[in-house]
Amino acid sequence: MSSGSSLGGIVYPTMIRGLISRLGFGWTVRSITFLMFILLIMANMIVTSCSRLIRSPVCLAQFMAPFREYPFGLVCLGSFLFCSGMFLLFNFISVQAEVFGMSAANTGYLVVVLNAIIVFSAVLQGYIADCIGRFNIVIIATAASSILVLTLWLLSANGVHLFVFAGLYGLFVSTFTSLAPALIGQISITSQTGTRIGVQSAVISLSVLLGSLIGGQLIELCHKSFVGLQVFTGVAMLMSSYVFLVAKCKL
Repeated sequence: MSSGSSLGGIVYPTMIRGLISRLGFGWTVRSITFLMFILLIMANMIVTSCSRLIRSPVCLAQFMAPFREYPFGLVCLGSFLFCSGMFLLFNFISVQAEVFGMSAANTGYLVVVLNAIIVFSAVLQGYIADCIGRFNIVIIATAASSILVLTLWLLSANGVHLFVFAGLYGLFVSTFTSLAPALIGQISITSQTGTRIGVQSAVISLSVLLGSLIGGQLIELCHKSFVGLQVFTGVAMLMSSYVFLVAKCKL
């Protein structure tokens, strides 16, 4: 399922580049929307549940109660830290490539390469997780992502370096995006999994919002340099790896 989102990360940028010069902005957006509409109809027609629906009243307490469990709270904290830095590359690597002198047409391929790697690695990481454990592979992958950011991305000096980094980054960063719900599933009973994944997703959405704002401000504070953003991304990911390790020890 997570590999499908990365497939969209290949299709939609390619559609935009191919259609916007022919159809204009308005009809390009309409074309993408129509494709999404068809895909969502198909998804809603085939989605099903493996368990019987049990109606229950909704209250705020059921969303806050899981935080009283150390493993769940730590997984959410690790998710917050990792996602606060993870998506900064998707937002800013094309901008950095333009600073290095790459054309606007070529910078878009950085995100395409990144998502192309994720399409395959997201499935592969799930298989590896079944062999060595979900927490183990997430800890390894988040640590590896932070090391790549603090070395290869931080030391990048041209577009070729960015392409190499994007490929390696996609190989490891996909681990968290594909296994984040599985971590919650491992520490929760089946009847509570849906609610808890929803809480985790809310935490992640907040971190993505704040991370993008912080990243933009760091570029301004560093006088258009990306060093501050890169250090923030790497440190946030490294901290998340440590938090996931502590969460595993609390199981």
